[in-house]
Amino acid sequence: MRSSSTTGSLLAALAFALAFALAPTLAVGCGSSTTEPTGIRGAPSAEPSDMPDAASTPAPDAAPSNGQDAAPSGAGDGNAPAGFPASFTKYGTVGVRWSHDAKQGDFTDMAAVFVDFGASGGACTSTPVGACVHVRCPAPDGGGPTPNADPGTIAIASAAMQAILTYPGPSVGDAMSTNTMLWPPGASLSMTSSGATVPAWSTAVTMPPLATVTASFPASGATFPRASDFSVTWQGAPELVFSLEKEAGGIEQMYCVLAGGQGTVPASALGLVPAGSYTVELFAANRQYLDAGGWSIRATADTDAVCAGGLRCSANGVTVE
Repeated sequence: MRSSSTTGSLLAALAFALAFALAPTLAVGCGSSTTEPTGIRGAPSAEPSDMPDAASTPAPDAAPSNGQDAAPSGAGDGNAPAGFPASFTKYGTVGVRWSHDAKQGDFTDMAAVFVDFGASGGACTSTPVGACVHVRCPAPDGGGPTPNADPGTIAIASAAMQAILTYPGPSVGDAMSTNTMLWPPGASLSMTSSGATVPAWSTAVTMPPLATVTASFPASGATFPRASDFSVTWQGAPELVFSLEKEAGGIEQMYCVLAGGQGTVPASALGLVPAGSYTVELFAANRQYLDAGGWSIRATADTDAVCAGGLRCSANGVTVE
């Protein structure tokens, strides 16, 4: 689910004005683009728009309690990871992503998306297949973007610093990033929403460890066959997430949680996604799933895995056939 001038994957999403409170204060400006992904996975495409500048804000005295104002929701069957309900209409996701890349350096991305697909006559489904989950939220008829809902102000904070995400409007696309390392693996973060159209909620996540992948990974522009299993080996993290996201039109995502340093994404899971152009990624993740007034929300802390040459494991424009 990143939007950064330093990344090349394709996926656009709702952006929020971003402010960092540091010592000294670091203010981060924002831009807009629909040719790059957000710092979260599973974000629907949106129209481009200019973004407001960021402003500094003081860090809180204390982090909120985990899960305050929101209840856990959804779980997959069998070995599938916990996730969204089997069927829902109000979708929300908030994410922090940390990347370590030999060329781009260390940086953190943040973004949030809240969409009421039911308002346009649509709905989302979440289908478990073993250790995988297929999430699908079709775009509205006619292919236009679904308006983004107002979640209020979202504060993401550690003991040392805080980021504030503010709602810029229903049709603003893209998110933002900074090439400054803010929250590396191990950082504990609170996430708190003040509430607006989406009711208030709060939870907590921890940035997961960095995984180093020791198997081959698809290159950008490569062909990815759905009829074959995909196997991967890694070290440095107990679990690794395989993510396959379609690059246009609503939400189409297959994600699998693999454990033990090696794992396989079965063709039976890959076969659930339609053919098209996708972004393929590997990363470690800590996620909380919440329900806030009928909104199904995923709060996630992701750390990109590192592949050959010290580059993050991400390939865009991959043709799934």
